[in-house]
Amino acid sequence: MRDLTMFLVAARHGSFRGAADELGLDRSALSKGIARLEARVRTRLFHRNTRSITLTAAGEALATGAHGPLQELLGLLDGLADAPVRGRVRVAAPLTFGLSRVAPALHVFLREHPEVDLEVSYDEEVHDIVDEGVDVAVRGGSLQDSDLVCRHLVAITGGMFAAPEFPTDHVLLPSDLLEVPLLLHRRGPLILERAGEVVTLRPTPHLLTRATQGRVLAAQAGLGVAMLPDFADLSGLKRVLPEWRFPESLAFYLVRPPGTPSPAAQALWDHLLDWLGKPSEA
Repeated sequence: MRDLTMFLVAARHGSFRGAADELGLDRSALSKGIARLEARVRTRLFHRNTRSITLTAAGEALATGAHGPLQELLGLLDGLADAPVRGRVRVAAPLTFGLSRVAPALHVFLREHPEVDLEVSYDEEVHDIVDEGVDVAVRGGSLQDSDLVCRHLVAITGGMFAAPEFPTDHVLLPSDLLEVPLLLHRRGPLILERAGEVVTLRPTPHLLTRATQGRVLAAQAGLGVAMLPDFADLSGLKRVLPEWRFPESLAFYLVRPPGTPSPAAQALWDHLLDWLGKPSEA
């Protein structure tokens, strides 16, 4: 259809230069497109000389017969593009980040697209989005599935928190954390940074859970000092070692299966990129 469009514009202008300017192409690209069309129909469509072009009899017939159907086809395509987005989209997101950041974005999307239905999973599982039929997913941390379409959304940092009544007066340095129960999301080193100074601890967790809300509840219950991201609901908690932060931020990504998404899934993908990728949301 692109080559046919080139032909019709050139026929209207009577000039390859004028057609190329209208279509935003260089003359060689336009000439190649018309040459492909002539090869397909196995006849010349233009008489060419150094200053102008004129239609051959075959070119006249094609220009007359193709203009109306092409305009109808373009109108049909425009109508499809302008049609309301509809359908069902399956979404997966981490529990706490999903409820605090993703859910508000989904609510706005549903108001803007009332003919789209969403099926949303908020949990800490790493979903196999291809096998499970998930259209759009939000993931935190490193990504293992290199074949997925992936876009970076936002990077989150955090700190250490405890209930107001939990005794932390003696926690003045990162090493003092080794003397209190710690509520962590993983085993391994705990790294804290302050103004370029980096301290690495190797604690034994008193409570180990990937669920951010689980660590929040445990901290609110006075069970220890929790490692928590800034997006968590930190109400009712005090910050411990407020000058120290995690040097490595937690990155969140938007991912989807390879291939062409449905119009509804593409609309949601674009919406989440815009909503969650805003600097104010970081």
